[in-house]
Amino acid sequence: MHRLWKLWLGTAASLTLAYYLVNNTPTSKLVLYNGLGLLALVMLLTGIKVNKIRPPAPWLWLAAGLASFLVADVIYYVLELQSAPEEPPFPNWADFFYLMMYPLVSVGLTKMVRSVSPGRNLPTMIDAAVVGIAMFGILYVLFIDSNFEGDSGLSWALVVSVAYPVMDVALLAVAARLAVTVHLKHPPFALITLAIISLAIA
Repeated sequence: MHRLWKLWLGTAASLTLAYYLVNNTPTSKLVLYNGLGLLALVMLLTGIKVNKIRPPAPWLWLAAGLASFLVADVIYYVLELQSAPEEPPFPNWADFFYLMMYPLVSVGLTKMVRSVSPGRNLPTMIDAAVVGIAMFGILYVLFIDSNFEGDSGLSWALVVSVAYPVMDVALLAVAARLAVTVHLKHPPFALITLAIISLAIA
């Protein structure tokens, strides 16, 4: 497994470097960016099998979330190729798979919390709620409120635009509960939490 990690890190680093060095085109993004996504998914599934993770369910839900995100990226960049030089239409099928990633990953994180700390564990739920409410307040002021300005009615574009920050908050709240439960002493959980925060920032 140690060799696999070295191979993964080397391949990921090479793809990341190539992504910034080659000409930034829809084709390069389709191949390199999604190559990284596919690599992450393959390594996660490999880790589950090689390490004989028990129970595997939380990690399989995370893998499903990664797969949904990968499908969304592929769809988006294909649409970008087809619609160039214009932007792809919004919303589109990529948004469906992007948004599907959130509940899939949330279920995986919730199952992780329950496997580490069975029961309701009210204090961690309260901590997660505090984080979620605080983040929702910030995102509402910065992003969500502006989406309603000038809109005369409800539309799919408005619903999808608002769904992204709302789902970010929900996922951050679940990640906060995981962080409080395990206190980030385990590197995999710390990396997962860092990844989710990075996703929300992106």
